[in-house]
Formats: sequence, structure tokens, C-alpha cells
Amino acid sequence: MVKALHAAAAEANGEVVPDDFLVGENLTLVEDPHVLCGHFEEGFLSLPEEVIVAVMRGHQRYFAVRAPNGGALMPRYLCVVNTANDPTTILRGNDRVLRARLSDARFFVDEDRKKKLSERVARLDGIVFQVKLGSVGEKVRRVGRIVARSSEEEIAIETAALAKADLVSLIVGEFPELQGVMGRWYAQQEGLDARQADAIRDHYLPKGASDSVPTETLAAHLAVADRIDTLVGCFGVGIIPSGSADPFALRRAMLGIIRIALEGPINVELKSLVAEAHAAYVGQEKKLSSLDEVSAKLDEFARVRLKGFFGDKHTPDVIEACLAAWDGDSLRDLAARVNALSSMRAQPAFESLAVAFKRAYNISKDATPGIVQSALFDGDAERELATAFNALEGRIDEHVKAGQYSEALALIASDLRAPIDRFFTEVFVMVDDVNIRENRLRFLRHIATTLNRIAYFHMLAG
Repeated sequence: MVKALHAAAAEANGEVVPDDFLVGENLTLVEDPHVLCGHFEEGFLSLPEEVIVAVMRGHQRYFAVRAPNGGALMPRYLCVVNTANDPTTILRGNDRVLRARLSDARFFVDEDRKKKLSERVARLDGIVFQVKLGSVGEKVRRVGRIVARSSEEEIAIETAALAKADLVSLIVGEFPELQGVMGRWYAQQEGLDARQADAIRDHYLPKGASDSVPTETLAAHLAVADRIDTLVGCFGVGIIPSGSADPFALRRAMLGIIRIALEGPINVELKSLVAEAHAAYVGQEKKLSSLDEVSAKLDEFARVRLKGFFGDKHTPDVIEACLAAWDGDSLRDLAARVNALSSMRAQPAFESLAVAFKRAYNISKDATPGIVQSALFDGDAERELATAFNALEGRIDEHVKAGQYSEALALIASDLRAPIDRFFTEVFVMVDDVNIRENRLRFLRHIATTLNRIAYFHMLAG
């Protein structure tokens, strides 16, 4: 059937608009598929392409045809029928039905254009977002508050207010899949800023794993604010995914935030963002659990998604080691840790270093913190390690504060490997002298704690 579709489109001097869903639908509807090529009046091409495709796809299960090399839509369509007998009669009927459908769509669009998007915003108060969380109008106002704190764009609040306005349009009521798409088109027709128009459409991205993320800052901020409002609100009233049940697509919302932060134009400080979203529930605070409770649950929820996100390229132990050291805020900071540790771990010389750090942590993890006294160091190996570490500690701290984890790990590998190997070869930590023993444990604890600011090396396998 697919070959027949391409052949029919080529015969009409065009190419079929790919649609796997329609292929599957038609294969289940037709036993002996034949492809016919019909047409409609060119005047309908004044409608947005997405509307024409939606009419064909949703109502008639027709394939759209566009000019070669991704050109504009042509006034043609492809239909799959069960018989090739009397194609003229079949197409006459199909043309008539499609014409009526497109006429309805044009009426909807013309009626919608009689009101500006800003004039539709008030009607969003009549659409329920979630019973405990109020209307879509209330959600839009919360998103505006979040965007006001996170975006430096002067038009961000106005764009947030308009982002859902097309939900009350006639055309989106008929074709819900056009939400955002029609909002953008109406915004363009009104002469709104191009960034605003694009953000109205793109704040829904990514819709799925195969979708790209918003590429513009304004759209990215709006997309993140919309998703975090949903997450904080739902978790705040106890709507948390369990098993396969996820009616508000919260897993997808969190993964969308992660992807926007790591693939898009803005960073996301997740912990701070959750606090902003919780604070945006002005007048609705009593409906939600406390910020601490919501933040803790969302932190756990995010970490599960992050393990899956990084799991395609990095080993589980590297991810776990970095997650343990991460404070739950900047997503790009976490990515920098994972990339740096994964790259360093691939170097053969790093294995023995990691083993030594794990040993330092395990032997000192129960030690009482305190001041390390250099006067109690005994032997050249212990003094050498202390000298090397003291020379590096400040530089490691600077790199960690700057998020330069590759640089920090490179310093550690080059300057600490030999001294710490020698230390564990020549020094017996658990000596009888309690003062020397406790001082050594405090010293090793201090080294482990410093390195744990990058990643928990003791969690690495091997």
C-alpha cells in the first residue's frame, strides 16, 4: 500500500505526506487496498496546512499531498479504497465530503479570527484543569508568575497568558491536536511578536521521545513553567503516577523538563523551580502539601527519570555516584558531573585511583569529624599525601564551584594517584596509638568528603 501511495502522489506530480498512523488505520479498514487521487478547490489552501491535514486525517483518513522536495500542500489527496471499480464515482463522492469538511473548518477559522487571543483568555476560567487545582485560567496565571521569576523576556508574562487561549477556539474544539499550532497562527495573523507566536506553539514541545525541544529561550521558559506547575500541583494534591497509571502524563512532563534543560537553550535549577511553582499557588496554598514534602517527592521522581535519561550513554554506577553528590538543583551541573566522571573512568589509570578513594571512604566513613593535626603525621608516605592534597584542595574547590568537573578530576588523577597509592601501601591506618589512628581517619575522611563534592567514588563498581 505504501508503494501505491507514493506512486499515486508521483503521478500527481507531488509526494505523499508521511503518516504511519494513517497507514495502520487504512490497513485495518481495507482488505484489498487501492489508492485513488482526488482533489479539492485551491481556495481552501488559504487555510493553515495543519488544518487541511487534520481534516483529511481525522475525518476521512486521507493522505495529504505536497509539492516535491517538501513544498507546499497541493489541492490533492490520496484515499485508500477496497475496490478499484468505478473510481470516478468514488472520487466524486469523496471530493464532495471533503469539500464539506473543509468548508466547516474554514467557517471555524473565520469565526475564531473575529476575536483576538487576548479576548479569549477569560474563557479559560470555565475549563477545569483539575478539580482540586482549579481551572485552566488559574493555571495560566500561575505559569505567568513562574515565568516572571525565571525569564528575562519582557513579553514572557503576556505570552504565558496567551499560550492556552486557542483552547477555547472553535477549530481546536474540533481538532484538539491543533492546540498551540492554531494559537501560533492566530498570533501571526494578529501581528504579535514572532517569538511570542512561536512560543505559543513550541511550549508544548517535546510531546514525545521523537520530538525536538524548543529552540528559543522564551518558548523554553514557558514550556518548563507549564510542566513544573502541573508537576507541583499534582504531587501537592497526591496525584502521583503508580504503575502504568499516569493520567496527567507527569513522567513525560518531568522528562520534558530534563530534555529542555540538557538539549535546549536554558538551564533548569530544579529545586529552585519547584519552590517557585509552589509559591505561585497564591491563595491556593492550603490545597497543597508543604513545599518540603512536595520537593522531596519530586526530587525522587526526577532522579528516576534522570537515571533513564543518562542510562543510554553511561553506566548505572557512574550515574548513581553523580546523583549522590548532586544537590538536586542545576540539571546541567549534574550532566557535567556524569560526563566528566564517565570520561575519566574510561581511562585505565583511573581504576586504581577509584579503588584507593573507595578504600579511604570505607575506612573513614564512621570517623568523627575534626581538625587534622599535621604534627601527628608519621612517615614520609603520610606526609607526601598531605602535601599533595593540601596543594590541590583549593584548586579542586575552585573547579567544583565553577562546575568544571573534568578539570577537577584531571588534577586529582595527575597529582593524587601516586601519593594515595603509596599511602595505602606503606601506612597502616588502624594503629594502636589512638591519637595517630584518629588523626589518620579524620584525614582520610576529609579527603573523601572533598572528593564526594564531585561524585561518590565509593559507589563505583569494580
